Amino acid sequence: MDIKAFKLLVLAAIFAMTFTSCKDDDDDDEEGVTYTLTITSPDPSEEGVPITADFQWAVGDEVAAYNLLYTRDIATLVYNGSSFSGSIEDLQSSSTIGLAYPAHVAPETSDTTSVMIDYTSQDGVTVEPYLGGMASVTVSDYTATADVEMQAINAFANLEFYYNGSPINDINHIEISAYKGTLYATAQFELKSLEITSSTESNISVSSSGLNGSAKVMMIPTSSVALGVTVITNDGAAYVGHIKTASAIEAGYEYTYRFDCDADEGTAHIGDYFYSDYTRSSEYDETKTLVGIVFALSETEGGEISRTLTESAHGRVVSAYDAGSYLWALSSTYIYDMTGIPNYTTADGTNTEVYLPFVNNDGVIGYDDDADVTYAAEIDEAGHIKTWPTSGALADFDGQSNSEACASLTTQFPAAYYGLTYDGGGLSGWYTPSAGEMALIMAQFCHGIIGNQEGVNKLADFTYWTTSENTEDKVWAVQPFNGKVMSNFKTSLYTVRPVLIF
Repeated sequence: MDIKAFKLLVLAAIFAMTFTSCKDDDDDDEEGVTYTLTITSPDPSEEGVPITADFQWAVGDEVAAYNLLYTRDIATLVYNGSSFSGSIEDLQSSSTIGLAYPAHVAPETSDTTSVMIDYTSQDGVTVEPYLGGMASVTVSDYTATADVEMQAINAFANLEFYYNGSPINDINHIEISAYKGTLYATAQFELKSLEITSSTESNISVSSSGLNGSAKVMMIPTSSVALGVTVITNDGAAYVGHIKTASAIEAGYEYTYRFDCDADEGTAHIGDYFYSDYTRSSEYDETKTLVGIVFALSETEGGEISRTLTESAHGRVVSAYDAGSYLWALSSTYIYDMTGIPNYTTADGTNTEVYLPFVNNDGVIGYDDDADVTYAAEIDEAGHIKTWPTSGALADFDGQSNSEACASLTTQFPAAYYGLTYDGGGLSGWYTPSAGEMALIMAQFCHGIIGNQEGVNKLADFTYWTTSENTEDKVWAVQPFNGKVMSNFKTSLYTVRPVLIF
C-alpha cells in the first residue's frame, strides 16, 4: 500500500497506577495517583506500509514500565479493555518513565534501562510490533498526566518463495542470511535515548512445518542488507535464492521480498562442508561462511543417525571450532541427578571406562599403550558406524535432548549452556553432544574423514565434555589424545565442541 501522507496514529488509554515513594522528604509524592496516558505512534513510512497502521490495544496486552531514575523498578501494566493497571515503586512527583511493548522484552534483571530483542529463531507466522517510548510524569492534586510518543523498534518482512514460477510449499525450515551487507538478529534498545545501542550479526532461522509459499518475520533495522535464503521442504528438497541489491531496513516499515529460487542439491554426505546459509558442498567454497562438517546422516530432521545412508538432506554437523572450556556444573550447589537425562553406569554396557582406537603421534590408528580395556568401535571409509556399543553411554546419541534438559537452568550448567548458546556462523540450534556423538566425532577425526578440511580446527589434546550423565556427580567425557571414554566430576574444567542438527 502506497501512503504519501499518513496522519499520526493516536492510541488513547487511561490507567490507574499506585505509586509509593521511598523518599520521605518529598511532600509532593502521592499514593493512589490516577493519570491519563496518551500514546501516539507516528507513521514512519511515506511509501511502504507502516507496521503500526492497524495496531490497536487488545485486552491482556502488557507494557513494561521502567522508572528511569531507579532502574531496579520495572512494572508490568496490563490492558483490561479501557485502561492499563499496575504499580511502579519509588516514583516521585516529577519523574520519567520508559515504556516497552511487548512486556516480555523486559530483561530478567531490572538493573538496566535497556530491553533486549532476539529474532534468531522464529516460526514464520507470528509477528508483532515492538514499541518503545519515554514520558515525563507530573503529579498534582492526586492526578498525573503523561504524553508519550511510542516509536517502532522493529520492521516486518514478508518473504515469498518461488521455484520455476510456482510457490514453494510444505516448507519446514528457512535460513535467512545476508547475501550482501549486514543482517542483525539480536539488538539492545535503550529507553533513555530511544535508540538501538548495539546489534549482533546473525542469521534468522525459521522452523515451522507446513509453511506454504511464504513466511513473515520480524526484522531489526540495518543500514544495508541484501537477503539470501535457503528453503528446505519436508521431502528434503532444498532451494536457494537471494536479493541482488542491498537496501536499508528501517524501523516501522513493512517490506515484501520475492525470492525466485534455484534448486540446490539438497543432499549432504559425511565429510561435507556445512555453511551458514545451510548449504553444503564436498569442495570448499571460500565465498561462504563455514560453520562445520557433516558427521552423520538421518532420514528426517532430528531423526536417528543412519548407518547406511550415503546421502541425505538431513543429518548432524560438528562445529569447525571449539566453543571453549567450561565446568559442567557451576558449583557443588548444582550437583544432583538431572531430570530428563538418563544415567549410564557403564561406557559400553560392561566397563566403567574404555579406550577406543585413536591416532598416535606417528599417525597410526591403534590403542593407547596404557589401555587396559579396549572396544573396537569401528567406522568404515565413508564414516559410517560398523561396530558400536548397543548399551552404555556410548550408545547415547541424544545430545540435543540432554542439553535441553539443562536449558531452563542457564549458566548453572555451563557446558550445556554454552553449547546451546553457541552461535557459530550466526546459526542457532547448536548443543553439546552426547557421549555417542562425541565418540563418533573423535573416531572420524582419527580416521581423517573430518578434521582435514580447510578452515576446520582439529580436536585438540584436551578432554571434551558430553551431556551423557554417569551419576549425580559425574558426567561422561572423551579424550581424543588417547581414545579414552570415562566419567569425571561435574566441577571439572573440560572443552565443548558443539553439534547442530539440520
